[in-house]
Amino acid sequence: MLVAESNMEELTISLENSYIKKLKANNVLALVAISGKGEIIIEDETYSIEEKYYTNIIAENDISINFRNTGNDNLRLAIVEVPQKVNYPLYGEN
Repeated sequence: MLVAESNMEELTISLENSYIKKLKANNVLALVAISGKGEIIIEDETYSIEEKYYTNIIAENDISINFRNTGNDNLRLAIVEVPQKVNYPLYGEN
């Protein structure tokens, strides 16, 4: 049986709203913007995102990530959280 510590969410953030995601230390969050415009706010840094934007966020410590809709329509995101390192072999490893 394969057990993986992963979590996937599809988010819809309405106009002028935001969503806060807690990311645990040593985890990675992969994100793709499906539609809309917004911002990713991590501590004191702000990054603009729009449709088809893709990024990975690596947490060295526990962090809070604020996804904020800045567009004129819903902001839709797909996010996947996985551990940065695992204690089992990954596909393609010997």
